[in-house]
Amino acid sequence: MPASSPLPPAGRRRVRWGAVAGLVLFAYAAWAAIDLVLAGVARSTFNRLHELYASFLGRAVIAVVVVAALFHALDGLRRLVEEVRPTWARRDAALRTTVAFTTAALGVPAIAVVLWPTVQGWVR
Repeated sequence: MPASSPLPPAGRRRVRWGAVAGLVLFAYAAWAAIDLVLAGVARSTFNRLHELYASFLGRAVIAVVVVAALFHALDGLRRLVEEVRPTWARRDAALRTTVAFTTAALGVPAIAVVLWPTVQGWVR
């Protein structure tokens, strides 16, 4: 087997991060739909749920969703580039590295922006 083979080592499964990110986004979309239903049905439960969103835990969940959306979009763009330009499929490892780096480079500031309202009181 060549060194550049995309197969994982024997006994290990490759994590499909694109699928994980898609699942996170689907779960958040379902949660948002439930949230909208609660707005019309049970106003007090809706208000308590939005108080949870303002907590550190709620914002941490939203930060995970933001990073998942960012990764999912960038990975989809990588796949699109590979389909439009089949010669770039040979550069799959470099494109995946670019997606991971860009996700981290944009995700860390995004996490800071999402968490800042709850963390800002800790630094004063």
